[in-house]
Amino acid sequence: MIRQHSRLRRVYTLFSAPHGLRSTDEAMLAELDSQLQQSGGTKFTLQAIITKADQLENGGRERVDQMKSAIFRAAPTCLPPIITACPPKGLKFGMELVRKSIADCCGL
Repeated sequence: MIRQHSRLRRVYTLFSAPHGLRSTDEAMLAELDSQLQQSGGTKFTLQAIITKADQLENGGRERVDQMKSAIFRAAPTCLPPIITACPPKGLKFGMELVRKSIADCCGL
């Protein structure tokens, strides 16, 4: 169980945008949220990362918004998701936010 890890500061969950959230993902988020709430929010925080946003075609923004809503329904205490993309050609985005999030939660 996560509650047993005293040095844990944040749990990151990665979800593939093209695959979306599945019922097992939502169940995992709900369990993490429950553990977070039981700790009073003092043991760790929870943050989702939505990956491969560059692989979404028409309606991609809508798909990401649906995923965000599903994440918050399953885990209301989750920090806002970070959206990432690393296309082979083109603009990469979101990785600097992941690095900053990790540095912030580690106090760096």
